[in-house]
Amino acid sequence: MLRYTSSELLAAANPNALVIYPSTVISIPFLQNSKVKTRLSEFKRTDWSSEQRVFVHFEELCGKGSFPIVDVHLNIGRSPESSDQNYVGSLGLYGLQESSTPSLERKGEGMSAVLDVSSVVQRLTRVSAFSDEIFLTLTPTRQLKSDEQLTVGRVAVFARSVE
Repeated sequence: MLRYTSSELLAAANPNALVIYPSTVISIPFLQNSKVKTRLSEFKRTDWSSEQRVFVHFEELCGKGSFPIVDVHLNIGRSPESSDQNYVGSLGLYGLQESSTPSLERKGEGMSAVLDVSSVVQRLTRVSAFSDEIFLTLTPTRQLKSDEQLTVGRVAVFARSVE
């Protein structure tokens, strides 16, 4: 079992982005401090994958209807594009409407999800330098119905060291 020794916020955004078909691109700026710059430079090391993991945290996923699965692709640099190599996972949103509706049991703040994006970040850092942001492309797996909606409230990128 992996044991995480530390966790560091690298990038964050509160886009309140409405996810549309065929896709929505969210830009997540890196924090501008020396710790983040040092961590990003460490990603170029060849033994990187055995020591570190990078996660994207989605928070306040709110919506209505039976929203389809959303495929997520990650890019760095100014030209965000989706490709199979940049696929980092999918968001299954079962219970989205219920979690978005206030009740006695919950505030209606929506869902959260976490994707491990380590292998894509590692590959991208070897072929390209990080700019000042990461791009996530969110692609619903089918055309949306008129009663379906998804809003992404916050996205954060964390690096975690593994022991």
